[in-house]
Amino acid sequence: MENKATRFAMAIASVAALIWVFDASAETLLKPRYNLSGQWQENGDPSQSINYFQEGTQLTFINIAHGFAHYFVGRYIAPTKIEGVQHRVNMGSGCSTEILTIITATSASTVEVSMKGLDSNCDLAKGWSAVGGSVRVQ
Repeated sequence: MENKATRFAMAIASVAALIWVFDASAETLLKPRYNLSGQWQENGDPSQSINYFQEGTQLTFINIAHGFAHYFVGRYIAPTKIEGVQHRVNMGSGCSTEILTIITATSASTVEVSMKGLDSNCDLAKGWSAVGGSVRVQ
């Protein structure tokens, strides 16, 4: 006869396995509406070239301009919405700050971007916010 501890452990293991299955299937069910891989420009400005790379539900981008290097990694949280963290490095001082970034694809060639500062390490204050957009050029 099994004791209570063994039955409890088996029940916990079963629940954990079930949660893992639901979590894994939720990601496979989320299908991004657009593939955003390509070259983009912030607000159509040629000096603000951004290279997006999308694989499945993950999106990354790199933007180096005006003395700052930006690196973003995020995941789709809805078919047209990506949330992640952007790392902003001042190339002169080396100071690094993090920015919560939400990208909403309004079409295959336009996105809206909202940002919020997560720390006060450099020139941006914690809680700083901005909105903008980018257009696909390639």
